[in-house]
Amino acid sequence: MDDNFFNGILGADLKVCGYKLTNLSLWHLAILEGIQSPILTGEQAEIRDMLIFLKTTQVIYPQTPIFKPTIKDAFYTFRMQRKPKTASKEVLKLKKWLEVQMSCPVLYKNLRKNKSKGHSSPAILSIVCSIVSRAGVNFAEAWNMRSAEARWYEVSLAEHQGADLNISYDNEEIKELLSDSQKKELAKKWLSDEELKSWNGV
Repeated sequence: MDDNFFNGILGADLKVCGYKLTNLSLWHLAILEGIQSPILTGEQAEIRDMLIFLKTTQVIYPQTPIFKPTIKDAFYTFRMQRKPKTASKEVLKLKKWLEVQMSCPVLYKNLRKNKSKGHSSPAILSIVCSIVSRAGVNFAEAWNMRSAEARWYEVSLAEHQGADLNISYDNEEIKELLSDSQKKELAKKWLSDEELKSWNGV
């Protein structure tokens, strides 16, 4: 096994700007995508964007976050504006935590021998429905599941039901045989649009 698997299943706890971070769930991702969070899109983010992201991670399905600044928010905003080193430290912690939370299986073979039209539903909803229908969990459990963990379950459940796939691990020869561009080409060739989004971690 490699870090992708352990990161996906175990996750990581951390404290950033006074907020305790545990799981980045599918529900959190749905909200963050809905508000087009720069933290996820990779655009230039401000301190306010970071605090909104942190507030979002504090709720559980079906709750929605309250973005109104608190005294704690004001304190950390002032502190990071005055001390760039402190801001860099907090951003780096969040970045490392996010890398763990967004970890997902790396696939290197066609999931379908006969490609058919993909789903038109949102990628996150597709993962939720897949886990609910295949694993027998309820929607609240699925929505509150860690994003990376959900992706591992989804892939494992698909494999148990006969999906033709392979997971690439750090110690396997396939990573030496296939370049990143080759893996992407295979993914584009064999995956539906919806599966491609999931494979890319969208």
